[in-house]
Amino acid sequence: MALCLIGIMLKPETGNASHIAAGDLSYTYTGSPNTFLITLRLYRDCAGVTMSTSESVCYSSATCNINQTLTVNLLPGSGQEIPPTPCVPAQGPSTCSGGTAYGVQEYIYQAVLVMPAQCQDWKFQWEVCCRNGNITNLVNPDSYGMYLEATMNNLDYPTNSSPYFNTIPVTQFCVNNQFYFDQGAVDPDNDSLQFSLIAAQDASFGCPMTATSLAYNSPLSGSNPVASVNGTTINQYTGVISFLPNVIQTPVIAIRCYEYDRTTGLLKSIVKRELQINIVATCIISTPGFDSTLAANGLNIVVGGTGVGNVSCNDTVFYIVVDPPVQCGSIVPSDIRVLDPNGVPNPVVSATGVNCVNGLTDSIRVSVLNPIQGGTSSLFTKIGNDGNTFLSECGSPMNEFDTLFINLYDSSTYAFNLTDTLDCSFDQINITSNQLIDCFSVAADGSDFIVVDANGVNIPVTGATCAGVNGSHFGTQFVLTTAPTSNVTGPLTVIVQTGSDLNTMANGCGTLVLTNDTIGTIYVRSQLDIDLGSDLTVCSSDPTPQLDAGFFAGATYDWTLNGTSLGQNIQTIPANTTGQYIVTVQSSATCTGTDTVQVNIIAAPAVNLGNDVHLCATDPFPTLDAGNPGATYQWYQNNTAIAGATSQQYTPTAAGTYFVEVSIGASCLGRDTVEVTVEQQLSITMSDLSYCSGNAVTLQSNSPNTGVNYSWTLNGTPIAGQNGNSVPVTGSGVYVVTITAGSCSANATANVTEVEQPSATLNNISQCDNATAPVLDPGYTPAAGNNTVFSWTFNGTGVGGNDPTLNTAATGAGNYAVTITNTINGYSCTANASMSLTINAAPAVGLGNDITQCMGDNPATLATANGTGYTFEWTLNGNVIGDATDSSITATSAGTYAVIVTNANGCTSTDNAVVSINALPTPLIQDDMQRQDSIPFCVTQNPAPVLALVNNAFIQSYQWTLNGDNLSTNSNVTVAAVGEYQVTVIDSNGCRNSDVIQIIEAPCEVEIYNVITPNNDGKNDVFEVKNLMDFPVRKLTVFNRWGKKVYSANPYNNDWDGGNLAAGVYYFILEYDNGIKFETKKGSFNLIR
Repeated sequence: MALCLIGIMLKPETGNASHIAAGDLSYTYTGSPNTFLITLRLYRDCAGVTMSTSESVCYSSATCNINQTLTVNLLPGSGQEIPPTPCVPAQGPSTCSGGTAYGVQEYIYQAVLVMPAQCQDWKFQWEVCCRNGNITNLVNPDSYGMYLEATMNNLDYPTNSSPYFNTIPVTQFCVNNQFYFDQGAVDPDNDSLQFSLIAAQDASFGCPMTATSLAYNSPLSGSNPVASVNGTTINQYTGVISFLPNVIQTPVIAIRCYEYDRTTGLLKSIVKRELQINIVATCIISTPGFDSTLAANGLNIVVGGTGVGNVSCNDTVFYIVVDPPVQCGSIVPSDIRVLDPNGVPNPVVSATGVNCVNGLTDSIRVSVLNPIQGGTSSLFTKIGNDGNTFLSECGSPMNEFDTLFINLYDSSTYAFNLTDTLDCSFDQINITSNQLIDCFSVAADGSDFIVVDANGVNIPVTGATCAGVNGSHFGTQFVLTTAPTSNVTGPLTVIVQTGSDLNTMANGCGTLVLTNDTIGTIYVRSQLDIDLGSDLTVCSSDPTPQLDAGFFAGATYDWTLNGTSLGQNIQTIPANTTGQYIVTVQSSATCTGTDTVQVNIIAAPAVNLGNDVHLCATDPFPTLDAGNPGATYQWYQNNTAIAGATSQQYTPTAAGTYFVEVSIGASCLGRDTVEVTVEQQLSITMSDLSYCSGNAVTLQSNSPNTGVNYSWTLNGTPIAGQNGNSVPVTGSGVYVVTITAGSCSANATANVTEVEQPSATLNNISQCDNATAPVLDPGYTPAAGNNTVFSWTFNGTGVGGNDPTLNTAATGAGNYAVTITNTINGYSCTANASMSLTINAAPAVGLGNDITQCMGDNPATLATANGTGYTFEWTLNGNVIGDATDSSITATSAGTYAVIVTNANGCTSTDNAVVSINALPTPLIQDDMQRQDSIPFCVTQNPAPVLALVNNAFIQSYQWTLNGDNLSTNSNVTVAAVGEYQVTVIDSNGCRNSDVIQIIEAPCEVEIYNVITPNNDGKNDVFEVKNLMDFPVRKLTVFNRWGKKVYSANPYNNDWDGGNLAAGVYYFILEYDNGIKFETKKGSFNLIR
């Protein structure tokens, strides 16, 4: 691909103004190696100084360190004034002719240069002072010169030529009109070009030159060099510059053109040129259009007759004429659209100017993809991918949608060439047309055709194929496929009809073959035409001949050799035995064919001259024997027959390539070749070798002699199986190689030293900061006697000593490397290993102090810090607590709790705490009578009960309460009232517990009534003792006057009414116990009835 850039370069200088308006520098490969034609084109404002007859061009290469100059000479005839532009009104004689109008002359300098070297960075440079002071877009233009350059890479592209430009780089235009300027760039190598605008430049004197970009008057710049309504643009791929100037001005425009290889896309060269455009007040605008005659009448094309632009229906090319001429560089295929008579686009493949002069043409060659069809097609202009339509010399674009009609009249006739004769069995018919057929018009099912035999019997056509040429759908060859057919009566007639595609065949012009036209007659043979070819005589050493009977659809094949069937029902067989081969092919009962061929296979004589011969200069030449006594012989040396050497044996007289041809009377020849080499002197060299163990090493010898025999020894012992110029090394020792040729020999010795190849392996380590710093061990133990050096580095800096291991405790995290070197006699074998040590922070864990608590206290909570990605594992007395996975745990049991915390880096930390749960004290209250519950109490009791604990061991403090009110802190308490007595004790572990005892009220005395009147009046009906029921123990015994017990109850419940006793006085004994003391009452009572 090529890319082009236009630019101007200036530097402050003093001197006369050269008034160079524009120029470019290019080179062309001449066809001779490293030889190029250098061309410098300059355009002089005639108001400037006279041009020289030669100029100096600097050529230099930094990589090759070459700086030289070339003198380019003015070509004869140079200095002609360029034609005035038709774009502005005539202004009278120019300054070139003594007038005042703008005038410019063209000067061309050339020289042939043989490049002194092939370099990638050649640069051609030219500079002159000074510019025209009337230039409007540069700051102080007359203080700076013009600079041009071109680059060359003749190392990678030794025959490349740079791009050149057809369009003169000086012109005039006017204000307020859109201007297009085409470079007319051409690359002789058909590479791709790209263009860009750059700043104008000047350069220092000398060789090489240093270029300097010039300053522009604001707001203009190298990429926007023209005062324009819409800025200045350049098409990257075509180089067309466009702008709409809005003031009178004389700008310079600098362009750089890049050439890229069309295959690889790599940059090949850069060419810089410079333009000057004179913008004046008034323009003559001439818009291009189609030639008036063509526009009025259309482009008339007659096929097969006379007329404008005669073509055939196969043609895809026509020519159009425009007026006024247009710029050749503005013509691209996308500027044109073509529609066929049906309005279907016919893609434009190419559009090129014809006979371009100064970059202008009035004739355009147009090529379309598909042939032009009969009828009226239309062509119209469009703005193409170059951003414009055709441009006039003044840059005026042709109007979009200008239309031209193409009228094609087809007066040609069809002619078809059919297969003249068919075998009696066939399944296809080949047809050739004298002109292109539109394959799209041929029905694939063959329905465009009818085939009938002489009896009018229809032969079914099952298909038709047509092959387009050059990737199109137009061709001259098509094939009709028929049902397999045999024994028809010829001749056959092929007739065209309207097929399933609703038409017959059409040619490239779209003209259809008439329905029912007969396009040919085909004759049918009465039998199959079988041709096995001529009889064969071949040598046994030749490739086996293949006999081919031809393909016949549905036919059977029967091969015989010397009258015996081979049992081969196939079309082709190998003829590998001498004899007569006959094939019979049968398509039907009456459609058969046969042919015979004689094959003679002659055995070739076997010739073996033995191995090639290698001799010393003093050795005699051996006698070569071709064997095969009685045969005919001819010996050759170096492909030349040896006169008189026609015997079975021959003794060479000089070195060379000898072969013999042996004939045993037939056309077969036996042949063998032997190479005879004569060595004048043998020599061989070999160098000592050191190598690292474990490597496959070959010891190489070097000898200028060829065809010699090699043998090897190691420490004096032959090495079996080694007969080449190199030997695999199997260990240290003295290796000797010997070469022989005849009686000549030479040897060489090499001392081979095997140095132990160390090995080193280090693996990356990622560990936690609470782990022990690792000791790095590459895993290598030197063998005894090795001079081994261990070199360790930490983050690129040496650490440690010559130790086989490295403790990382002092260095910590980072990158470690070790190099292990074994050296013997200055030859070293090394092993390298590296690793990274990553130290991750372990999680902080703290469960606090051990915990002691009392049974029944709220369970203690053990907790440690949490973090993102932390996991927790809790154990109690070494056993994992399965559901404990949080940062805290409730210690419901005594024991040793431990937590293992793992963070996101996989680091773990652990801590433990002992939880002790002390048993509560077990206070048990009893009174001094060892009663422990529901103790009766009478307020008058004396002494009152004393409450104390059964066991006071380890009790540190007491708190007694009565019905919740504090009572005493002594170890015992004397009952003073009934109620609930509670004691709360604290033991030596600080554990607290309580016990409660009830003091119940007990009656102090009983009252006995001494009369019973059991008359059910509710008064004294029973023996009643008041308050007796308050005593848990109550026994009543009643006696009569004679002391006989008449009643007893235990307990007595105040419910005896005297029973059946008679009225009278009775005596009683009442025993009761209130829990305080035991009492007995005795007395008498009256039972009254």
